Amino acid sequence: MSESDSSFGGGSGGMELDPAFASIPKNKSCLCIWRVENFKLVAVPRESHGIFFKGDAYVIYHAEEIKKSTGSSSTIASSLIQHIHFWIGSEATQDEAGVAAYKTVEL
Repeated sequence: MSESDSSFGGGSGGMELDPAFASIPKNKSCLCIWRVENFKLVAVPRESHGIFFKGDAYVIYHAEEIKKSTGSSSTIASSLIQHIHFWIGSEATQDEAGVAAYKTVEL
Protein backbone atom coordinates (compact mmCIF):
# COMPACT_ATOMS: atom_id res chain seq x y z
CA MET A 1 0.00 0.00 0.00
CA SER A 2 1.46 3.34 -0.97
CA GLU A 3 1.64 6.33 1.31
CA SER A 4 -1.22 7.99 -0.58
CA ASP A 5 -3.44 4.94 0.07
CA SER A 6 -2.99 5.01 3.86
CA SER A 7 -6.46 6.42 4.41
CA PHE A 8 -9.66 5.18 2.79
CA GLY A 9 -12.33 7.28 1.15
CA GLY A 10 -12.15 10.59 2.91
CA GLY A 11 -14.86 10.00 5.46
CA SER A 12 -12.24 8.81 7.92
CA GLY A 13 -10.69 12.25 8.29
CA GLY A 14 -7.19 11.00 7.44
CA MET A 15 -7.37 8.18 10.01
CA GLU A 16 -4.83 5.40 9.46
CA LEU A 17 -6.33 2.43 7.65
CA ASP A 18 -6.34 -0.87 9.54
CA PRO A 19 -4.03 -3.38 7.76
CA ALA A 20 -6.98 -5.81 7.58
CA PHE A 21 -8.70 -3.45 5.14
CA ALA A 22 -5.81 -3.65 2.65
CA SER A 23 -7.40 -6.84 1.26
CA ILE A 24 -10.46 -4.93 0.00
CA PRO A 25 -10.31 -4.80 -3.81
CA LYS A 26 -10.64 -1.23 -5.09
CA ASN A 27 -13.60 -0.43 -7.34
CA LYS A 28 -14.81 -4.05 -7.50
CA SER A 29 -17.73 -6.02 -6.12
CA CYS A 30 -16.77 -7.97 -3.03
CA LEU A 31 -17.86 -9.25 0.36
CA CYS A 32 -15.36 -9.08 3.22
CA ILE A 33 -16.04 -10.17 6.79
CA TRP A 34 -13.71 -9.79 9.77
CA ARG A 35 -14.08 -11.10 13.34
CA VAL A 36 -12.74 -9.09 16.26
CA GLU A 37 -10.04 -11.09 18.02
CA ASN A 38 -7.74 -9.60 20.70
CA PHE A 39 -8.55 -6.01 19.61
CA LYS A 40 -7.67 -6.83 15.98
CA LEU A 41 -9.65 -7.77 12.90
CA VAL A 42 -9.15 -11.27 11.53
CA ALA A 43 -10.53 -12.17 8.10
CA VAL A 44 -13.29 -14.77 8.11
CA PRO A 45 -12.65 -17.41 5.41
CA ARG A 46 -15.11 -17.32 2.51
CA GLU A 47 -16.44 -20.80 3.37
CA SER A 48 -17.44 -19.48 6.82
CA HIS A 49 -19.31 -16.41 5.55
CA GLY A 50 -22.81 -16.36 7.00
CA ILE A 51 -21.79 -18.14 10.21
CA PHE A 52 -21.79 -15.76 13.18
CA PHE A 53 -21.10 -16.79 16.77
CA LYS A 54 -22.96 -15.10 19.62
CA GLY A 55 -19.72 -14.63 21.59
CA ASP A 56 -18.05 -12.64 18.80
CA ALA A 57 -18.30 -9.29 17.02
CA TYR A 58 -17.83 -8.76 13.29
CA VAL A 59 -17.28 -6.05 10.69
CA ILE A 60 -18.89 -6.64 7.29
CA TYR A 61 -18.08 -4.79 4.06
CA HIS A 62 -20.07 -5.36 0.87
CA ALA A 63 -19.52 -3.55 -2.41
CA GLU A 64 -21.48 -4.04 -5.60
CA GLU A 65 -20.70 -2.55 -8.98
CA ILE A 66 -23.78 -1.15 -10.69
CA LYS A 67 -23.53 -0.64 -14.44
CA LYS A 68 -25.81 1.85 -16.17
CA SER A 69 -26.24 2.66 -19.82
CA THR A 70 -25.64 6.32 -20.58
CA GLY A 71 -27.95 6.30 -23.59
CA SER A 72 -25.39 5.33 -26.18
CA SER A 73 -25.26 1.62 -26.94
CA SER A 74 -21.47 1.59 -26.54
CA THR A 75 -21.20 3.70 -23.39
CA ILE A 76 -21.72 2.14 -19.96
CA ALA A 77 -21.06 3.99 -16.73
CA SER A 78 -20.60 2.17 -13.46
CA SER A 79 -20.73 3.11 -9.82
CA LEU A 80 -19.85 1.21 -6.69
CA ILE A 81 -22.48 0.84 -3.98
CA GLN A 82 -20.85 0.14 -0.59
CA HIS A 83 -22.43 -1.11 2.63
CA ILE A 84 -20.55 -1.32 5.93
CA HIS A 85 -22.06 -3.03 8.97
CA PHE A 86 -21.07 -4.46 12.31
CA TRP A 87 -22.71 -7.41 14.01
CA ILE A 88 -22.43 -7.84 17.78
CA GLY A 89 -23.24 -11.23 19.25
CA SER A 90 -25.38 -11.35 22.39
CA GLU A 91 -22.43 -12.73 24.39
CA ALA A 92 -19.68 -10.55 22.87
CA THR A 93 -17.62 -8.52 25.32
CA GLN A 94 -17.86 -4.73 25.50
CA ASP A 95 -14.30 -4.56 24.20
CA GLU A 96 -15.20 -6.63 21.12
CA ALA A 97 -18.32 -4.54 20.50
CA GLY A 98 -16.33 -1.33 20.83
CA VAL A 99 -13.62 -2.48 18.43
CA ALA A 100 -16.23 -3.55 15.84
CA ALA A 101 -18.00 -0.19 16.06
CA TYR A 102 -14.74 1.78 15.91
CA LYS A 103 -13.40 -0.21 12.95
CA THR A 104 -16.67 0.26 11.09
CA VAL A 105 -16.28 4.04 11.42
CA GLU A 106 -12.62 3.75 10.43
CA LEU A 107 -13.57 1.86 7.27
